[in-house]
Amino acid sequence: MPTLSRTAGPLLACSLLAAAVAAQQGAATALGFVDLQAELERATGARAPTLTGLAVGPGGELFVTAPRRALGLPHRLLEFDAQGGFVAGYDAPATLDGSAVGLRDGCFERGAGRLYFAVDPAGSAAGNVVAFDLATRRFAPAANVTAHVATPSLRGLAWDGVAFWTASLASPLTAFDRTGVERSRFAPPADGVVGLAWDEDRGTLWVASLGGARSGGAQPGNGVHLLEWDPRTGVATGFMFRADHALPPGEAALPAGAEIHRVGGRLVISVIVQGLRTCGLVQCEVDALVGSGCGPSIDYTGGNAWIGNTDFALRAAGLAESDPAVFAAAPDATLTGPIPGLIGCSFLATIVAAFPVAVSPGGEARLAAPIALGTWPGAVAFQALQLATATARIRASPALYVAVLR
Repeated sequence: MPTLSRTAGPLLACSLLAAAVAAQQGAATALGFVDLQAELERATGARAPTLTGLAVGPGGELFVTAPRRALGLPHRLLEFDAQGGFVAGYDAPATLDGSAVGLRDGCFERGAGRLYFAVDPAGSAAGNVVAFDLATRRFAPAANVTAHVATPSLRGLAWDGVAFWTASLASPLTAFDRTGVERSRFAPPADGVVGLAWDEDRGTLWVASLGGARSGGAQPGNGVHLLEWDPRTGVATGFMFRADHALPPGEAALPAGAEIHRVGGRLVISVIVQGLRTCGLVQCEVDALVGSGCGPSIDYTGGNAWIGNTDFALRAAGLAESDPAVFAAAPDATLTGPIPGLIGCSFLATIVAAFPVAVSPGGEARLAAPIALGTWPGAVAFQALQLATATARIRASPALYVAVLR
């Protein structure tokens, strides 16, 4: 994946991706907003006070945490299937009764076959990371972890295959092992951290943030902010976006727990959102770059691709200043190639349009592509192509798949 500028939106497509998955994977999977509260009310007759955390099981099962409805009742762990259908509810351990919120964000520890959930340390007498066994669908107190970390309260939680990561609002972002011993401590990339998710493909953390001074980027203010953070360097990578536009029309929401998992073969980040009228799950595609490319990079600026975003624009970098370049468009991200003697990497197989662009000093090209209602397809793929006139060979970026929010 090419490096983006710190203010650029990352290459993530937040939308209903059924058409793309059907074209490339042979099965349709709908992503976007999943109204878990409405489903909970349909199945049980009552909603939860709010939803706070998320862990995803090996089969795509969604385990969502919720505080108790009233004093004297237990906090809850709610299980939904991969499509958001309610399956079952589980009472949180009585050791959490002293916590006002109960379970917070969670993660899946594949090696142990368990889920783990963060809790307020002051509210638990049996560890501030609570284990849930997937084989028995029971809490497993013997596997609980007491994390001795600088974070006064645990909100976000992720597992990187070796260690847990946690953070809360502006407190340090901390790693700790299975015994609870702190292994790393860094300043968080945002001052409103409420959820964490591990990207095993890139070896990075995604931070769900409320917004604020350090997490706004090109789109400041409160909202559903998602930022990528590199635990090897201790700094944000610069990839960031807002998922507010995946919410129901007119809704405003803040994020809570987050998890990265596979949906229909695609890498997806799922984020619990707490809205004024709805409370549920936003799902966004993470791996929107297809193919390795041979030469230039491609990304977009101006924020996510949503209907009405007049600032949306394509950007290519790493181009030769003296050679002609185009942005090619296709209805899907199906690739073909390479072709010996012409192009050394894969390219879009179903190109329907090409837009010539000028290459600026420094090797960049931009194409304004304002998105207006009714003028864009639901999904489109782009690729930057450049003919090297000296060798008569084509240089190509990876394909950028963009699913437009409607």
